Amino acid sequence: MLPFERKQKILDLLKTKKSLSVEGLTKLLYSSPATIRRDLAELSQEGLIRRIRGGATYIENKSVDLPYDFRKVSESEKKKYIAKIALDFVYHDMTLFMDSSTTVLQMVPFLKEYKGLKILTNGTITAQQLSQYTNAEVTCVGGRVHPKSSSINGAVASDFITHYRADLALMSGKSLCESGAMEYTEEEAIVRRAYVKYAKEKVVLIDSTKFGGSCFYQSIPFSHMDYLISDGPISPSIREQVDRYNVEFIY
Repeated sequence: MLPFERKQKILDLLKTKKSLSVEGLTKLLYSSPATIRRDLAELSQEGLIRRIRGGATYIENKSVDLPYDFRKVSESEKKKYIAKIALDFVYHDMTLFMDSSTTVLQMVPFLKEYKGLKILTNGTITAQQLSQYTNAEVTCVGGRVHPKSSSINGAVASDFITHYRADLALMSGKSLCESGAMEYTEEEAIVRRAYVKYAKEKVVLIDSTKFGGSCFYQSIPFSHMDYLISDGPISPSIREQVDRYNVEFIY
């Protein structure tokens, strides 16, 4: 088992059991105590779990930005489902903004069927996947690569986007509440605001596990969304904002 896969299994087990000992994890994962302790130390440093004497506990309602590899695996089937729906908005010869989210990344394999696409993205893995699996003309946003997220964010990246225009912006968020889509960091939020400003139409793709979550920085208010796509129904309070700003909700 690869280290990343083992750590993902530890997270899944702790989410269900709430707390487990090193001995228990050793038996469940057929790994040595030293290996489990090392994994727990790394997960603790990333803010995903809390170490306790002899084991670890799961942190409920985490307000931390998960590393990219964990986000890519989390709710992947929901993200793929949402990505397929978003394809209804893509046509040949379009110009697209695609953010660095793992939800938008799920669209990449399906874009090989389209001709003449020009795409700007702030996702380093998104850019690599687009160049490998599609015939699109791909441009990667310039700026500082954000730790753990495989994305280029911040003021320099935002300024870079001002030189481009797109028919469609495909974006996600770390959470969705009555204020709109939200982010953990200001650097990520300002890049998505730039996408919103310079795209004709704005589509937000966000899975239902992120509804009602709490993040500090607003990235996409409902007043700047055209379409919201998810895999499940939204709460009455969010529906009120969707209706107020004439956002088309699709699930």
